[in-house]
Amino acid sequence: MVSRRGSGDTAPPVSALTKTTWSQLEPGQREELEALMRAPGDRYVSEYLDAVAWWLLLMLASVGGLVGLLVEFGPELGETVDLLRAEPSLLPRVLLAPHWLGLVACLVIGPWTAVTWARNHQRRGLALTRTAVVAVRGAKLRVLPLSDITATSSRVIGARGKRFSVLTLETPRGKVEFNTTGNFAAAVRAAVGRELRPSAGPPAPSA
Repeated sequence: MVSRRGSGDTAPPVSALTKTTWSQLEPGQREELEALMRAPGDRYVSEYLDAVAWWLLLMLASVGGLVGLLVEFGPELGETVDLLRAEPSLLPRVLLAPHWLGLVACLVIGPWTAVTWARNHQRRGLALTRTAVVAVRGAKLRVLPLSDITATSSRVIGARGKRFSVLTLETPRGKVEFNTTGNFAAAVRAAVGRELRPSAGPPAPSA
């Protein structure tokens, strides 16, 4: 474990992860992050394909459910609309019917999944810049400056062929954990080690 002592109990607490967006980054920071994402390596791990699997599943489920409900209950749709025009107060009761509730859910989940997919296209993963660990979540970013990290450790979890590393980063506000690759965890620990090295102070004079 790489570690560093805090500067004192009087130091103000530092937020573990700072929420920001691409537009709020300095131009140099944005260019560095974009360059890392264009050429994935030890300093950038894409999580896009993992997220796409869930979005695709939601999309297929919503479209399939919508088609099934329309085929099964489509003939009732016109009658239900006429009924609600005559008695608008029946709307809550109608929407609570299982098939109409399912229809509304499909109409909400489908577009939401499509919009989320578009906003996160090729922008989902973990990056290690010169100064921070950055969790990329579409247009949103979660930034953890290397200077805020007081200790690091990692462990390997999973069976053969499905192993991943759990990277633990300790800060004055608590621990932050990321599921990532062993190479990325090693790169972060090395970067934090370089960040911590000056805190050891100058070498003691020889006798």
